[in-house]
Amino acid sequence: NRGNHGNGTYEALLRMEDTDGNWLNPSAFLDTAERFGLIEDIDGRVVQLACQKQVAAKRSGHDIDLSINLSAYEFNNLDMCEKIKSMIKTIGVDPKRLIFEITETSALVNVAEAENFMRRLTEIGCRFALDDFGAGYTSLSYLKDMPVHIIKIDGDGQMDPEQIARFVEPLGLHQADMVKGNRYWSLASLRGMPKIRVLGNAALTFLVKLASGYWDGFDPANGYFAVRTAVLRMLDLERLPRRF
Repeated sequence: NRGNHGNGTYEALLRMEDTDGNWLNPSAFLDTAERFGLIEDIDGRVVQLACQKQVAAKRSGHDIDLSINLSAYEFNNLDMCEKIKSMIKTIGVDPKRLIFEITETSALVNVAEAENFMRRLTEIGCRFALDDFGAGYTSLSYLKDMPVHIIKIDGDGQMDPEQIARFVEPLGLHQADMVKGNRYWSLASLRGMPKIRVLGNAALTFLVKLASGYWDGFDPANGYFAVRTAVLRMLDLERLPRRF
């Protein structure tokens, strides 16, 4: 839930009940479902239930956005795309209220087919979120071409999510084209890091400051940064390392 008073954005999560009454995470059964050709039925059922829930919530006075996870298999399956469009029309859900999530690694299995799948649904108003961005070191050049509306960043548990809004605020206010956040707030934060890594980071930080002239930054070599898309399109991204 990312909203207040029953509104906002919710994520539909899939679970399966086993014979002992325990709830299983998707990782425990989706691989088997794919192997036995059941994954399309499961994805279809998830989308159907999610659409019905969104409509029911709206009728009860809660106008919510609903985020739905699809398996990687579906992004190469245009038949499922047409089934989703048919369900949206039949159930009467507003497609602008649906967000379909795709993982970064899934998007790269077949980029062309994934883009085709996504564009067919964005044409009717659906949105797409790229999940765990940064986990697979995707080249940003792929991201520019994909119809992605939301990026869920893989923060590796190192950044307080409550700081994200403050972090990107200068971009939204057009006060900056790029913002940089330090991973470490003080030298005391480095005590838990292996000494060889501290030495390596110190050397890298010095070289970056020497090359850029930004001597006032605490830690230019580590941390987080965000850049405006208008600026991103001006960069020759193919010259950047894929991991960056």
